[in-house]
Amino acid sequence: MIFYLISADHKTASFEMRENLYRQRRAIAAFWAQQQPQEGAVLVTCNRIEIYALASSLPEMQKKIGLFYERFPGFLENSVVVYDYQNIFMHLLRVASGLESQLQGELQIFEQLQAWQKQGGFVPALRELICSALDQSRQVRSRCGLNVSIFNLASIVYADIERHLGNAARYSIVILGTGKIAELFSNLRPQNALLYFAAHRNYSKAQQLAQKAGGKAISLNEIINIGAAVDVLIGATASSHSVLSLEDVSSIIKLRRKPLYVYDLAIPRDIEPRCVQLPGVILQNLDTLNRLFEEVSSRIKDKIGLAEYLCGEKIFAQQESLYV
Repeated sequence: MIFYLISADHKTASFEMRENLYRQRRAIAAFWAQQQPQEGAVLVTCNRIEIYALASSLPEMQKKIGLFYERFPGFLENSVVVYDYQNIFMHLLRVASGLESQLQGELQIFEQLQAWQKQGGFVPALRELICSALDQSRQVRSRCGLNVSIFNLASIVYADIERHLGNAARYSIVILGTGKIAELFSNLRPQNALLYFAAHRNYSKAQQLAQKAGGKAISLNEIINIGAAVDVLIGATASSHSVLSLEDVSSIIKLRRKPLYVYDLAIPRDIEPRCVQLPGVILQNLDTLNRLFEEVSSRIKDKIGLAEYLCGEKIFAQQESLYV
C-alpha cells in the first residue's frame, strides 16, 4: 500500500492560482470521491488544497495522479507530490504545528485540521495517519506554548489598523462575511472599534456576531452607504467571486474625504484587485500582509525553533519504531 499526497499551497502556487484552485474545490473533491476504490481525502483551507490518498501500487498511483492532472491542469505546475507514509506524516505534523503556515505557529490551522478530521469518511489507514499526526502535534504545541492563540489574523490586522489610525482613535470597520475569520474579529474587538457585520444569506449569524461585539449587522446592499463613513473594510467571505466590484468601491470613495483601508483576507478575493488603483484606497491581501506575518513569527522564533526540533524528534522516534 502506498500513501501519497498532492499539495498546492502558498509556497508552491501564486495567489491567483490558489484562487483558481479554490474555486474548483468541490469538483476536486468530487473527482476523488468517484475514484474506485475511494481512497482519497481532500483538505481545503484558505492557503492550501491537499489530497491525501492511497494506492495499491506505484503504477496505480501514477495513473491516478495523471488522471487528476489531466482533469485539473492547474495543479501540474503548482503542486508537489509526496509519497511514503513517513514523509506524509512529517508534512502533516508540520502543517498541524503551524510550521508550514504563512503565520508560523498559528492555532487556526490546527483547529481546521481537527474539524476536517471530525468530518469522517476516511478509510482506516488514512484516518490512522491523520489522527496520529494531530495527536503528536498537540503534544508539540503544548510543550512549545503554541497551544493558545498568541497571534492570529485578526490581532495582526487590528494592530496594523492602529498603526495607521492611532490606538486612541475611535474607528469603525465593515466586515464582509460571518465565518471563522469574522468570529475572530468579533472576539478580539478593541474597545475603540465599532464593527459592522455584512451578510448576504446568513443575516442571523451577522446579528449574533454583532451582538457579541457590541456592533451592528447590515446587509451587503447597505455597504456603499455605510462605507462613506467607516475607516476600514475587511473581506472575509467564502464567496467564489468578488463581492465588491471596482464600481462599488469607486462609489464608496466618491462619498469620502479620508482614506479607506481595505484588508481582503478571502481566497478567492472579495474585493476586485483593481481597486488598489483607486486614489484613497489602501488595499492589502494575504500575500501583501506576509511582511507582518514574518514580523510576528520573529517575535516567537524561540517557540518556532523548539517546535521544529520537537517535530524532528517525533519523526525520528516514529522511524525508529518501524525497525524495532
